[in-house]
Amino acid sequence: MSNENNPKKLFEIGRLYCEKCDFTNAVSFLKNAGDLYFQIRDFNGYLNCQNLLLRIFAEKDDQASILTLKEFLQDLVIKEGLTLTSRIYYTLGLCSSYRQQNNSALDYLKKSLSIAQNTQNMEDLNYALYGVALCKAKLGLYSEALQDLEILREQIQKKPNLDLIISEHSLFALIQLNVKNYELALSTLWDSYDLLKVQKNLWMYIYILFNIGKVYLEMGNITLAKMYLNLAFKTVDANNLPRLSKQIQIDLELAKTASPDEIKNKNFDLLIELDSNAIIEKSLGRVEFKNQHTLFDLLKLLTLHQGKTYSKEHLVEHIWNETYDPSIHDNKIYVTIKRLRKMIEPNFDDPKYLLRTRDGYFVNKSIKIQFINQGASEL
Repeated sequence: MSNENNPKKLFEIGRLYCEKCDFTNAVSFLKNAGDLYFQIRDFNGYLNCQNLLLRIFAEKDDQASILTLKEFLQDLVIKEGLTLTSRIYYTLGLCSSYRQQNNSALDYLKKSLSIAQNTQNMEDLNYALYGVALCKAKLGLYSEALQDLEILREQIQKKPNLDLIISEHSLFALIQLNVKNYELALSTLWDSYDLLKVQKNLWMYIYILFNIGKVYLEMGNITLAKMYLNLAFKTVDANNLPRLSKQIQIDLELAKTASPDEIKNKNFDLLIELDSNAIIEKSLGRVEFKNQHTLFDLLKLLTLHQGKTYSKEHLVEHIWNETYDPSIHDNKIYVTIKRLRKMIEPNFDDPKYLLRTRDGYFVNKSIKIQFINQGASEL
């Protein structure tokens, strides 16, 4: 059988391209492999292709492709009369997780785990355990996630899988970072780095460098943080890895602009640089306002008095230094708020920062804001 008609070979070539972060070629080979697996009704092989494609779609923030795949799988179960296996639930769980629907994802992955336990399929069991731990960590259930990882470690010894071992190490390290156990996080990441000497995977290598830099950043060791974050940033290809590139940029900006104490206690949604007309939004990264002084003045006014509702009259008086006239200013305020939302909201259609009531506009009181170079408190 030639490589063109051999789904296993096509999958392996796609996986190698994926590890090299060449996603264009990876997607082509994985889709071809998936189609061939589907034609011969090898649904395990098909789902392996889809799981790897999902990771690529998530990294490229291609939510449309993730949703399309989820809907196709759900239709497939009905039309083909497929048994809901552990692998199918695992893939549906990944779809939900990558769309930030973590509670739904956890339900799918728990079902995947239960079926794997009943069928005693060790490979499915290990992936389900990892998926459950990942979702629990995303939901802040760190103790439960660590318990699942401990079970996973024992299971992996029975059926070694280097990719899964590195993923388990990385998740364990990130949990330790979140609970501020920095030394254990670092030692675990270095263990993962050593494993990558055997498993040549550029994608994982960049993530490890980034996470090492992230740990040093939160420890307040700015010099080492910059070194590892810069190394990760110079290695990452922003076209293939836009999400990771953006995450690295956010922490690099923090390392350059915030004080060690501000970084060490980092827990914010918006970091506002009052003297340089810029912000760092934790999902979008650095946003420069440059000559857009009206927008930045409006943002400063609303955020420096977080939760306070400002009437249209107040906004017109303090931002434009004019007397409010509905025929002139209603549309001006609407357009200005819209422009500001487009700059700072990760999801323009579902704003979490700039909100409104019948009485005016305000900044969500529940979000966490920090200021650098505070010098505008007179607003």
